[in-house]
Amino acid sequence: MTVGSLADYERLMRRAKIMEALSAASEYFLKATPETWEKNVIIVLEQLGEAREVHRVYACKNVYFNNELKVFLKYEWKKDGTKNVFIDDLTDASTYALVGLNRWAEVLARGEMICQTTASLPKNELTWNVSPVAEGVIIVPVFVGTEWWGYLGFETLVEGEEQCTRPEVEALQAVATTFGAAIKRKRLSEEIERERASVQHKVEKRTRELTIAQAELKAALFHSKEEKARLTASIHSLSMGFVMTNREGEVLLYNHAVSGILGEINRPWTWPDLAEKFMGLVEMDQTLKTAVDEIKEIRIDDLHYHEKWLRLYFTPIKMVEDDGRVIGVVCLIEDITEYKELQRARDEFFAVASHELRTPLTAIKGNAQLLKRLVPEVNGNPTALEMLKDIETMCDRLSAMVNEYLDVSRLEILPGIVQSGPFNLVEMVANVMRDLEGQAKAKGLAWEMQLPSGVEVMAKADRARSEQVLVNLLANAIKYTDQGGIYVKVESTQDKVKLAVYDTGEGINPEDHGSLFQKFKRAGDRVYTRDVKEGTGMGLYISRLLTEAMGGRIYLEKSQVNVGSGFVVELPKG
Repeated sequence: MTVGSLADYERLMRRAKIMEALSAASEYFLKATPETWEKNVIIVLEQLGEAREVHRVYACKNVYFNNELKVFLKYEWKKDGTKNVFIDDLTDASTYALVGLNRWAEVLARGEMICQTTASLPKNELTWNVSPVAEGVIIVPVFVGTEWWGYLGFETLVEGEEQCTRPEVEALQAVATTFGAAIKRKRLSEEIERERASVQHKVEKRTRELTIAQAELKAALFHSKEEKARLTASIHSLSMGFVMTNREGEVLLYNHAVSGILGEINRPWTWPDLAEKFMGLVEMDQTLKTAVDEIKEIRIDDLHYHEKWLRLYFTPIKMVEDDGRVIGVVCLIEDITEYKELQRARDEFFAVASHELRTPLTAIKGNAQLLKRLVPEVNGNPTALEMLKDIETMCDRLSAMVNEYLDVSRLEILPGIVQSGPFNLVEMVANVMRDLEGQAKAKGLAWEMQLPSGVEVMAKADRARSEQVLVNLLANAIKYTDQGGIYVKVESTQDKVKLAVYDTGEGINPEDHGSLFQKFKRAGDRVYTRDVKEGTGMGLYISRLLTEAMGGRIYLEKSQVNVGSGFVVELPKG
């Protein structure tokens, strides 16, 4: 290998290392919770520092204070083992102009990098946050959306200008893009959490107010004008719609928020008016009857009313100082549109971020494959071949993760993308079993089907999506079963068909059953789980979305640790 080709090879390998670290960093950011965010950022900086072979990596954040653009050191990792830190003390913020970094601010705000030896930097640019031992600095701007958030700094012990080749510049820009996307995701998550806490607080507050109103109701019913005025004022101050009825559904009292949420009518509100407004969404008469007869509080979530999202609460009113009998019902109407829009914004962000990851992944994998073909010395170097294999494996893994995120986004935003039609379920199961048989046999597992003999079992669903669900269940069964076997059973009832997958694998801890089909949820940290040995924790969540979109359901029928598990899919009959 010539000196030039060796240098090119080293640059390409360095870029590959950075992108491999970026792949791992993406996983850390996606897994991060508010409690683990700071720790995960330091881990990511360490991975990037080791991959880039530098002695220090840090992130500096911008802040506007007194109409001045300031900067402060927020996160820092050092290779020499000194304490890794995260800082959020704005008193340490310095004005760009006062510390001699005007040029940096202009260059970075344009989205351009700074890559220089320390010898070539003006002295005034060395006095703020550049280590005395550094020989070169690489400064990469970080944007959150269109906002210039700050920058990532890499300090090398060798001259930095020679390291900034175009492939490496692209890799470091991808690092900064991912860092900015992670910060945006964190902001969205925090905003949603604040909104959730606010909604919960409002419900608790209104419930307390309602309790007070119920206590005052007896006096109001006995024509106490003073108490009735006090009660009415309290109810009219609620931001939720408030409707109080007697046992028969006659509206006794309502507030202005009802019209604000449901729209004005040119007469006093009656229960039939409410029933008409919610026709096709809620059986208002039946719900009122259930609340009265069963003395039961009822909550109905996620009602799509015209352009709004609503939540309803039905609370029976009991005679406190009498025999506890129910004398009426209070119905609260809450507008949760803003909360739902925040959820949608978060999901759309995941879809966009996942789509943007596809292009660099394709380039990384393609470059790794080209390297094996075009550089003869690589084929004779086992270490290099192993590294290239790892790169391709990580690309495939991250591509699968991206596809899962896109699947989830499509299903959540456009659940109607599934196509229903009749198909032979037995034939579909047999084809999938044949395709995956080699994987099971390679582990020495029994591989059996229990199918109705001589009878066509027709399902009315999307065949391709049904195959996707079955493949996911069988792949999980193979992954988590080391001895024994796996078998599939198909049954037909009067109005549905059932597809069951049983294995003799690790099983699932009972306390983890409730989280199996939730988004980004895994069944704990123990070995008895699904979706934990690589992946996003969304395989079973996607299967649930697909099954429900086809008019069916999926559930865990049984599972016992070290004995095995059984999953059942029910679909409409064709």
